[in-house]
Amino acid sequence: MPLFQHNKNRSRRSDRDKLLEVRLRSSAARGKQLRTVATTLVSAFALLAGLLLFWRGGEWVLNQMVFANDDFMIRKVEIQTDGVISAEQIRRWASIGVGENLLRIDLQEARRDLELNPLIESVSMERVPASTLRMTVAEREPIARVRWYHSDGPGQRLVSDNFVISESGHVMVWSAFVAVSEPNSVDLESLPILEGVRDVEFRPGRRLESSQALAALRLIRRFDVSPMAGLVDLARIDVSFPRVLVVTTAQGQEVTFGIDEFDTQLRRWRVVHEAAVRGARSIAFLDLSVTNNLPVRWHETASTTPPFKRLVKPSRYKKKHV
Repeated sequence: MPLFQHNKNRSRRSDRDKLLEVRLRSSAARGKQLRTVATTLVSAFALLAGLLLFWRGGEWVLNQMVFANDDFMIRKVEIQTDGVISAEQIRRWASIGVGENLLRIDLQEARRDLELNPLIESVSMERVPASTLRMTVAEREPIARVRWYHSDGPGQRLVSDNFVISESGHVMVWSAFVAVSEPNSVDLESLPILEGVRDVEFRPGRRLESSQALAALRLIRRFDVSPMAGLVDLARIDVSFPRVLVVTTAQGQEVTFGIDEFDTQLRRWRVVHEAAVRGARSIAFLDLSVTNNLPVRWHETASTTPPFKRLVKPSRYKKKHV
């Protein structure tokens, strides 16, 4: 019996020793984990503090060496434009002036703001170290106009305004154009009138959607470099008829064009014009949209057309050389 009791007591002591050993190992493991977590947190905090210090220090150095450095202050703004808008007006639109820091300016934003102006087609900007900002501006050239009739309210008098249209079909308000362009740079009366364009298309800065109106603009541009340039003046172009453009000249001629192959049609017009001059007649009506013949009607009265002499006309739009 004592022997059994002794073995029992020894077994209990062995179990307590094992339990104590397990607890000691668990405590040591938790301590190691806590030290690892603490070390990680301290390292992360030190890294963040170092990055913050580096960022703030770099920002301070950049500000002192670049953004607050008088060597990078804009002393000259060079503006080159191919049109008639004054350089000072373009500078005001860009909101960039002498004294600003050259490297602080967001050129992409400044360029985008300028190109939102209906009168400007495109802008390029570049920094010329260390104190010059250079801007090159391409303006929208008006090549046609549209008369817009409207009233300010019920019972009010009907008034007319003029929109001018660029070669690309973008709409500009004539009064806004005159306000910023150099005096006498554009003669509104020299621009042919587009007739038959829907009023809903007259939104400044937006492009005309009518394919007929866009074809009329292509015709105007091709006419300016054609054999007929300087011989007659385009006064009106009616775009309301499908697949054709009806042109009325300042000389009283009515000429119908198809909407394609303008160069060919303009050469045929020149042939008929020379035949009219040789026969001392003048054209009343000519249909160039017909390909297999040339329907033509002459004025009934004798022509007073002088012998053929090509006139050299100044450009409608006095563009500058960039």
